[in-house]
Amino acid sequence: MTELKFPLVITHLDPNKAGEVYEGFASQETDAAERSGGKFGIHYLSAKGSIPEVPEHIHTNIDEQVSVVLDGWCELEYEGVGLVRLEKGTTVIAPPEIKHTFVRCSEDFVVMEMSSPAGINVVPVEA
Repeated sequence: MTELKFPLVITHLDPNKAGEVYEGFASQETDAAERSGGKFGIHYLSAKGSIPEVPEHIHTNIDEQVSVVLDGWCELEYEGVGLVRLEKGTTVIAPPEIKHTFVRCSEDFVVMEMSSPAGINVVPVEA
């Protein structure tokens, strides 16, 4: 049998964690962190009919972050890149310490964010 670096992880939304607020969005966590021994975190963010106000921030405790837009659209400002519009089907692989902020989102915006390791933080950037 092949020796694997980590076990196969098939994750599900965790209804006990539904509705938490993360970066101004309604968030729903999955059980990826528990199932992967903390190697991966996966959560869904939804604008839920509101447009969150999120200050410029970075993530300092992860090695990588991958985001996939599942519905709607959102505009983000990335340091060194400028304004970027993410639409349904867009995938972003972001370096962990890139400064960014959400500028505006559609009311139906939903994104799945995956990080490694689990437990993504949000560190506001001082002006």
